Order: sequence, then C-alpha cells, then structure tokens
Amino acid sequence: MNDKTFPDMNTIDQLLRHSGLPRLEARMLLEAATGYNHTALLMRSDECLSENQAEQWQQMLVRRLAGEPMAYILGNREFYGRPFATTPATLIPRPETEHLVEAVLARLPTNGKVWDLGTGSGAKKKREDAAWQAILLSAIKAQSARPQGE
Repeated sequence: MNDKTFPDMNTIDQLLRHSGLPRLEARMLLEAATGYNHTALLMRSDECLSENQAEQWQQMLVRRLAGEPMAYILGNREFYGRPFATTPATLIPRPETEHLVEAVLARLPTNGKVWDLGTGSGAKKKREDAAWQAILLSAIKAQSARPQGE
C-alpha cells in the first residue's frame, strides 16, 4: 500500500494493528474493502492489499477516524438478526432496542396488538399471531426499513 498516511503498513496484519481504530472496527472495514471474511483475513494476514482495496480501505478509515458511524460507512447494520440498509437519513439500530423488542414479545398475549414505530425490525415474524400496525416516520426511512434482499 503506497500511502503517505501509512507508508510502512503494507500487510493486512499491519493495517489491523496500526489503524488507530479498535481491532473489530478495523477488521470490519478491511472485510468490506477486500470482500474477505474474518477467517480469510487471518489466513491472508501477511498479504498486501491491491491498489483498489487499499484505496477503499483508506477512504473508509478516514471517515471512521473522523467519527462517522460504522453503520453509515458500511451501509448496513444487523438488527434482530437481520441486515438493514443504513444511510445518514436512517436511524442506526441499537442493541438496547433489541432487548426492548424481546421484552415486548415476551409480555405480548396471544393475538395481542403491537404498534411498530419506525418499522422494519422483523419482530412480526416472531409473533405472527399478533395484530401489527406499522408507522413509518418518513418516505426515506420507509425505503431503508426493508431488510436487504427483500
């Protein structure tokens, strides 16, 4: 990687260790830049990135070091076991909300009623006996509320 910011970092391992990010975040960005999964990154830790991969890595790294959320950089975030598209126009799903969904589903009586504010969580599939009402907050959020691949 011929980069002025990281001139001595050439291998995947060196990039992971010296990115300035928590290792998990660096790994996630490298996975996105290379198309490799975690195992492949480990197996190729002594390899250098291609020019295209290095450019993608550098762009994502700069965005993250500037404080941009990982979900916006990667363009998706898992929620309730399903991947959802994320953009600056969407709210980023939070783990605490998953706990809230679980608590509601655990207390929901058979054939109960649910108002899903924001929609798209996939919780409906866990309790298809319930009557679900969904409210979207905006047309932009409505497009992003669909899980990827649907």
